[in-house]
Amino acid sequence: MTIELQKRIVDLSKKAAFAANKHGIEGQLAQVALVLDISASMNTLYKSGVIQRVIERILGLAVAMAGAADRQRWFHGRQ
Repeated sequence: MTIELQKRIVDLSKKAAFAANKHGIEGQLAQVALVLDISASMNTLYKSGVIQRVIERILGLAVAMAGAADRQRWFHGRQ
């Protein structure tokens, strides 16, 4: 993972923690799961960077709300 991506994830985790505080759930732990559709119908979203931004936001949320062992991901589709 690049330094730039690490900084972005830290920034996004701070934003997620702020949002959790705003909604009264700061300090709560949650299991965070990510399911990625890697089928051909998603190619445009991957190429445009939409999926990358979603993954970064989910990872920021996972850092803010879950322990390292609680991060899970699954892949669906064919390449």
